Amino acid sequence: MRKSFALIAFAAFALVGMACSCASEKKQTVKSEENTESQTEKQTKSPSGFTTYENTEYGFSMEYPPICRPQNDDAELEKSFRGKLFIGDNAMLSAQCLMKDDGSPYDPSYFDMQHEWAASASEGAEILKDEKSDNEFTVKTADSEMVHNQRAIFKGGKIYRVDYSYPVSVREKHDKYVDEVLASLKVK
Repeated sequence: MRKSFALIAFAAFALVGMACSCASEKKQTVKSEENTESQTEKQTKSPSGFTTYENTEYGFSMEYPPICRPQNDDAELEKSFRGKLFIGDNAMLSAQCLMKDDGSPYDPSYFDMQHEWAASASEGAEILKDEKSDNEFTVKTADSEMVHNQRAIFKGGKIYRVDYSYPVSVREKHDKYVDEVLASLKVK
C-alpha cells in the first residue's frame, strides 16, 4: 500500500512537472538566446553519454543516462522538490534532498524509516537488493508491473535520494543504467 501511494504521488509530481515543463518550454523559446541554466544547478556531459546533474544549493550531484531528460524546469517547483525529475522511455528518475522545511535535522530513525519503506515489498514483489549502513542504503525491487531502484545517503540530518523506476516491459532499456545512476549520487 505504501508503494502504491508513493507511485501515485510520484506520478502526480511527474504530471505537474510535465505541465510546468511545457509552460517553461514556451518561455525558453522566447529566451532562447539567454542562459537558462539555474544558478543552483549545473549539467555537464561525460564521455559515456551520461549527464551530470549538480544541485549546488543543496550540495549533491548524480548522473543520468542519455535516454532520460530533465522535466521540472520551473524554478519554484524545483526549489520545493529540492532536486530534479527526469523521464525517458517510460522511466521516472528523480534526485532530491529531503529536509525539514524549518531546516532542522532529521533524526536517524527517520532515515531508518525511509529504508524500511523502500524495502517493504508489495505482495508478489521480489527484493533484488537490500543493503544498508548507518548512513546509506540501496534497495531494488520488482513486481509484475514495475521495477523500483532507490539509493539514499543520510548526511547532516538530510536525506539525499535517487529513485529510478520503470515498467517491467522496458527493463532491457533501463537495467543497464541502474547501477551507474545509483552509484553516481554524491553529497558534498
